Amino acid sequence: MLFPVYAILVVALVFYLILPGIFALASGAAWSRFRLRFLSLWTAPLLRHGSARKAGESFRFFGRIEALEGRNRLWIRGETTSALVDFSRSPLYVLAPKPEESPRGRVDEAGGLERLRWTRVHSFSEGTAFFACGSVSLEDGRPVFMESPGQPLIAISWDGEGEDFPLRVLAAARSKNEFFNPSTFVVWSIGIGILSLILLYYTKRSLLPTLRFLAALPAFMPLLAILPPGGIILYLGGLGWRRCLGMRMRRDLALLDEGAQLPVRKQAYGAILKRLLSSPTDRRIAGMAGLSLLAVLAAILLNAVLAFMLYRGF
Repeated sequence: MLFPVYAILVVALVFYLILPGIFALASGAAWSRFRLRFLSLWTAPLLRHGSARKAGESFRFFGRIEALEGRNRLWIRGETTSALVDFSRSPLYVLAPKPEESPRGRVDEAGGLERLRWTRVHSFSEGTAFFACGSVSLEDGRPVFMESPGQPLIAISWDGEGEDFPLRVLAAARSKNEFFNPSTFVVWSIGIGILSLILLYYTKRSLLPTLRFLAALPAFMPLLAILPPGGIILYLGGLGWRRCLGMRMRRDLALLDEGAQLPVRKQAYGAILKRLLSSPTDRRIAGMAGLSLLAVLAAILLNAVLAFMLYRGF
């Protein structure tokens, strides 16, 4: 008799929490790899005329968009030389305009770096500031920034203002909240559709009113999280998440200040866990993130219990 409740609870957990959580981890991991790659390349030498002598060397390059060559290449004009940037296997990143105040450690700057597939880019403004870093190959003596196996290319267009470019990139290269992304809302929509069908099916069945109510509660899990009084706990959890985000940003900026050269590679979960347990900063970040997650779960549970008590008339 409790099967409808169990079925709806499982579907709600899978489509409201588990799958969005997986997509959130994937999004966070992708941006983390980007920041590690950017940090590791920031100490590479600047590309100048004649500095690229053999293929495979890594350089940084600042310039402005000059022209498009073919379908997948851009000519970038620097102070002393020009270079090609090959996008056949790489995305283009677009940095949001510089705010009035310094972005150093400001959580409002998160999400200010947009990743675009090259096929979605249809036009350019000549003279737009451009930054590229990565492996350089030589074609007829011309330097070409090109992605190679295990060596992702980073190419960013930006407004060219200020000398705090690396700070702005590290501050912007993350989501404000990894859980709320386009994939989350797609998965939620699918979950709502499945739960609606299940509820419609069991509404026509002879179920006890209490069981029907318990079966409907998990279907409204996202709504339960934002309604008062649980919404107050959720708000406090959001403040904790913003603090966690600020701590993560300041940690990355500190690594840039220290000139850390970090290896870019996939780490085993054991290595990640060891790093989290050994670093006080990472332990505080992980603890704050865990408290934010507990706040969400507590908000849902509190409102679910109160809703059931109201239904039963205390």
